[in-house]
Amino acid sequence: MERLRTFLREIGPGGVRAGLAILLGALVLLVLALAAVGFGLVAFGREEAERDAGGEQYTISTGSQPEDFPLIFGPGPSPELAKAASDDGARQGIPGLSEMEVIGYLQHLPGTDFRCPGGSPNKRVCTLSSTDGSAVYDVTFHKDGLAVFAMAATAYDASEEEAAEVLGYVARLSLENASPVVAEAWVGRTISSGGQYFADGAEVRLYGTEQTRTLEIVAAAPPEQSPESTDLVPEVPDFLSPEITEQTTSRTTR
Repeated sequence: MERLRTFLREIGPGGVRAGLAILLGALVLLVLALAAVGFGLVAFGREEAERDAGGEQYTISTGSQPEDFPLIFGPGPSPELAKAASDDGARQGIPGLSEMEVIGYLQHLPGTDFRCPGGSPNKRVCTLSSTDGSAVYDVTFHKDGLAVFAMAATAYDASEEEAAEVLGYVARLSLENASPVVAEAWVGRTISSGGQYFADGAEVRLYGTEQTRTLEIVAAAPPEQSPESTDLVPEVPDFLSPEITEQTTSRTTR
């Protein structure tokens, strides 16, 4: 303390005021510098958050959907699906298709990672991801209560062999009441060309794009078939012809 008092007496009152001014100026500069650093960190964090949000939005908006790719084979989606989805009345279910039974088998499909959130009362989407490659399979159930009136299984980035195996398996599980083995074999035969046929109470379609293969099963009655017409006119015997008259006369005489 004695040394400090001696120093202050030596510099005098003017020196003290100058020292205090310098110290105050240094403190102000330090506060401004800290404030600038703080604002910079806040701005950087905001830019990072906006970049992350923009990246997430970009990922969601560019997610591959079947309708994003032009149809290259097969009949395309069934108009019955859009009609049933927009109809407020009761919908007929696919005979023999049990949502929980199909899910129970799919979750044990070898070589896949299975996820199936709860979904909504009218729709549920389950996803199988290949553990050995990039193939992904979406299985969508369109429901009216417990009745499943439509089911669509789409294979993304899968080879024809992989798509045929998984989609064929889904067809077999979904058409238990309508020759399931036939349905699975049909998928295998038409995986590269697509096609359409009617099973017992259901319409089955297979179509694809450059990156997807879609199996669609919709509850539907088979199309009405008009009776076949023919141009052939049945022969009507001419009872007045000479041959018939002669035969009739001879029989009567005998």
